[in-house]
Amino acid sequence: FPVTIIGPATRDTASSIGLEFEGDYLGITVSNNYFRNTNFGLVSSANINRACVMDSLAVFKNTFDEIGTPNTRYVGGAINIAATTTYTAVPQWRRVFIDNNTFKSSGFTVAAIWLQVKGYYDDFKIRNNVFYDYDYSYLYIERTNGQTMAVDSILLSNNCYYSNGNNNNPKLVNITPTNLTNSNNITTDPLF
Repeated sequence: FPVTIIGPATRDTASSIGLEFEGDYLGITVSNNYFRNTNFGLVSSANINRACVMDSLAVFKNTFDEIGTPNTRYVGGAINIAATTTYTAVPQWRRVFIDNNTFKSSGFTVAAIWLQVKGYYDDFKIRNNVFYDYDYSYLYIERTNGQTMAVDSILLSNNCYYSNGNNNNPKLVNITPTNLTNSNNITTDPLF
């Protein structure tokens, strides 16, 4: 069922999270929700010491509004997918579908979609979304030095990118994805 998740109007560097899924899962759908005033809207994490498999996450028809920390740069993201360096196990995320969402930053946010630290990421489809005002980029993929990360098959299609960092292109740090397709997107003002 749809929910509205609204964080406090004043946020600091402490993390506030709308929804978090930790560890293994198969078939989670997050749809028709409204996330506002949180550092992170949705977090999928693998902070345990075994090779978790996160399979089939569908995120569609959601609004992520004023996501991030408004007074401190580079904290937060609408969708954050990450593992910890504390453990040696390398997790997997596969079949992640992000469709028909609206992502609007608070003005000091890393990215709408942030894949970070380590892991195997495969079959991500990001389609028909609006991304507005993210500092680093709408999509930020960052491998921590010394960690194992592989990214394969990312489709970016029919999205609207406006006023995002890195000239409205994905920002990649210490990683080169295999099969990254970025097509049929526009960079015009969504007129919020």
